[in-house]
Amino acid sequence: MRTDSQKNHQAMPNGVQRAVIMLWASIGIGILNSLFLVAHRRPGGHWTEFVIAGIVAMIGAGRNWARITLLVLYLPGLVLMILLIPVFLRIDGPLPLLVLSAGTLLQTAALILLFQPEASEWFRGGQRSELTARDRMKARAPHTYARFQ
Repeated sequence: MRTDSQKNHQAMPNGVQRAVIMLWASIGIGILNSLFLVAHRRPGGHWTEFVIAGIVAMIGAGRNWARITLLVLYLPGLVLMILLIPVFLRIDGPLPLLVLSAGTLLQTAALILLFQPEASEWFRGGQRSELTARDRMKARAPHTYARFQ
């Protein structure tokens, strides 16, 4: 039987809900941006949106590895985008860069929300709040510590 504290840990925090919505919007912006870049489109150019969509779906399902994977993919992409701003302006003009920047801002805000303490606790399943470090150690040990105390 589940306790009230377990039910609370299963409910997705508001910050995570907002982050998932922002990430879906960011994917939509990425697809919109690709429409502006019709002249430079590569065959199979939407595979990144599909990969990110899968990661966002897993974040919505509470998978901690997905939020970490998104962060690992986001950081080099942000650096690359900043470094390539002059190239984007010269090749595509300002509109695609503005759309890309809007998507990046949404991703940044979403990642900040995903790594807030409340969200981190939810992704871990509430383990931190229920057990102290000593209790976790006792639970992992195959024997009891009672004879040593």
